[in-house]
Amino acid sequence: MLTKAQLQSNLNKNPMVLRRLRTLKLAEGINPKFRTPHIVGGYLRNILLGHEPKDCDVVFQGYQLNQPGILEAVREAERRLKIDSYPNWDFENVLATGVTNDFYENTIGRYSHHTDYLTLLLIDTSGTLYLGDNKTLSGLEGRTFDLRFPGVEIWVNHRAKGKSYVYCLIGDLIRGLYLGQLLNLKYSLIAEFLLSYFDVFFKSLSPEDQQTRQAFWMKKTGCDPKYQHILDRFGVKSLKATAS
Repeated sequence: MLTKAQLQSNLNKNPMVLRRLRTLKLAEGINPKFRTPHIVGGYLRNILLGHEPKDCDVVFQGYQLNQPGILEAVREAERRLKIDSYPNWDFENVLATGVTNDFYENTIGRYSHHTDYLTLLLIDTSGTLYLGDNKTLSGLEGRTFDLRFPGVEIWVNHRAKGKSYVYCLIGDLIRGLYLGQLLNLKYSLIAEFLLSYFDVFFKSLSPEDQQTRQAFWMKKTGCDPKYQHILDRFGVKSLKATAS
């Protein structure tokens, strides 16, 4: 059975992770207000599943939303370390955006807005790995996408700016379709069930929201024909216009 220690060891041997962690550790020293940076979520998931990440999400403890000086500190750290500038950093001060004042509860715990278990991963600049749920281990071992409903609820109620539960759920299912094809994932029974009713949920959205969700699919897939297979598998027709 896959263990947390094995995951931590694998990540700490990976050169892409090591470069990012070295950069963040130095950047924290350059800008003391960039406190306790951790890499979170999809960057770690993709590496553990053998796929190159598209971006690197970093959570930290700061003092305001859209805090200034963070990227500048990271760029200076890369310069000092003679590391090529990584183009796709994304930073979030979880003390400004989270539900509670608890860093770990907000990022990978009960109040995390992560809507699947494969992204409940967090690593600090010393290389220590944190997991939000045991389902993360089983999901990574079995390459299984499973919706995390507490995360969906947090997203709807705290981050969705008035959007409906169905609108948010459709977004999570689109993400599941995209990731399933990209990372060769299996689906949990509940995810399979919901995906089989994708078009039913989609039709309940307003025309404007339907267009927004179609644009989200287009952004994720770039209209690559290889994603047509996953739509056909679940009988999804409402996204085909943007996938062809």
